Amino acid sequence: MYSKLRPWLIAQLVWLAIAVIFNGIGIINISNGDRALIGDTPEKALIACLPFAFVILAGFLRWDKVYRFLTPILLVSLAIGGFARHLIAAQSSEGMASYSSDLAWWSAVLINGYGTLVLAAGLYLAWKYRRIL
Repeated sequence: MYSKLRPWLIAQLVWLAIAVIFNGIGIINISNGDRALIGDTPEKALIACLPFAFVILAGFLRWDKVYRFLTPILLVSLAIGGFARHLIAAQSSEGMASYSSDLAWWSAVLINGYGTLVLAAGLYLAWKYRRIL
C-alpha cells in the first residue's frame, strides 16, 4: 500500500505546508497592524492543522489503520469547514467582506480544494490497497 500512497502523502504534506504558510502570513499581517487574510483567527487555523499533520505522519509511518480511519473524519472537516465554507462565502457581500482581498478568497478556495482532493485520493488508495488481516 505504501508505495501507491507515498506520492499522495507527499502531496498532502505540500498542501499542509501551503496552509501553514497562508495562515502564517495572516499572523504576520495581524502583528503588523493589518488584517488577516481571512476573518478567522489564523492561530485557530494553524491549530486545526495539527490533526492533519498527525494523519499524514501516520501514513508515512505506515500506520495503515490509523490513516484509514482518521482520514475520512478530517476529509469531511476540510471539505465542509474549509472548501465549501469559502464557496458559500462568495454568495454574499457579507461573506466576502471577511477576506482581505479577492486573491485571499481565491487562495483559500484553491488551497482547501487541493487539500480535499489529495486527502480523498490518499484515502481511496489506502482503502483500495489495504492489507487484509
